[in-house]
Amino acid sequence: MDSPFEPFGGTNDIFSSYHPHATTTTNESSTPKKSGSSATKCKRQANNVVDGVFLETINTFVHSQNDRLGDIAKRIGVDYDIKELRTRVYQELDIIPQIVKREKIWVAQKLVSYAQQMDLFFSLPNEDKIIMVKMMMDGSI
Repeated sequence: MDSPFEPFGGTNDIFSSYHPHATTTTNESSTPKKSGSSATKCKRQANNVVDGVFLETINTFVHSQNDRLGDIAKRIGVDYDIKELRTRVYQELDIIPQIVKREKIWVAQKLVSYAQQMDLFFSLPNEDKIIMVKMMMDGSI
């Protein structure tokens, strides 16, 4: 016949170590810690300093990237504007009926090759554009 179930150490030992007024010892200090203790405050302050430095670094990075993207956008805009001007050069040469297509292409190629000449060409009134083109064809520019 099987014997009745007995926990480790027998039935008498289950509650033998229990005492209603006994204190237990742990590795923690016997004084309770307050939630605002100086150790917690120091950790919190250290975390705030680290967070502040991190946020400042991220902020600086974001601003520098924003400036770089702005510069890139300006460059793209300038390149696009120059491309539009190059496209318009040939159309603007239509105001000069005296030149043939071959001369028109030659003048257009010269103007788009030199940004300063192209800027000057577009800043001139139509009568002066005609004079500038004739000077280019004569070789005086």
